[in-house]
Amino acid sequence: MDVELSDWARARIAELVASGRASCAREAIDVAFAAWDARERETEALLDGQSDEWWAELNRSLEVACAELDEGKGIPLTPELIEGIKRRGRERLLAKSHRSA
Repeated sequence: MDVELSDWARARIAELVASGRASCAREAIDVAFAAWDARERETEALLDGQSDEWWAELNRSLEVACAELDEGKGIPLTPELIEGIKRRGRERLLAKSHRSA
């Protein structure tokens, strides 16, 4: 199979090999696909078995969010907002790990 890589992918593979995180391009690609596969399995496990009520609530929330965006009530996605979301998520994870320890 022949695969054409984007310039970004070629550069990323070269960085991984140059840094020693992968011994060759093939290993870098194998590791990337393994990570992708693991993330997909994790996502499927999180969503598998959710109740009909859970899905209905998700759909209602999405409908409300879309309506608010259509009305111009959206919040601009800024680097500061993203960092705040990350920070709060990390704080929640840390608090959760302290409770379970």
